[in-house]
Amino acid sequence: MPAEDVLKESPMKDVEMPFIQMVILEGRTKEQHHALIAQVTEAVGNALGADKQRIRIHISETKPDLWGIGGVPASVRRAAEIQARASA
Repeated sequence: MPAEDVLKESPMKDVEMPFIQMVILEGRTKEQHHALIAQVTEAVGNALGADKQRIRIHISETKPDLWGIGGVPASVRRAAEIQARASA
């Protein structure tokens, strides 16, 4: 069924399924991932008025050598931050 027909029968908040995709540098804990998922879900739900049970979050991790910031690998630009995270 086309979206415009679905929206004639149901309010947007009952049919939409927001999908949020993030890429972060590797090295965070499972607990940090879980907190990020919960807090982003809360923020998106509040901002869009969306049913939080319908919000989907996907987190991808990347190696600091594969992420560039201003033309410099994150492994170089953020070396101290990455080291501190690894030591925690």
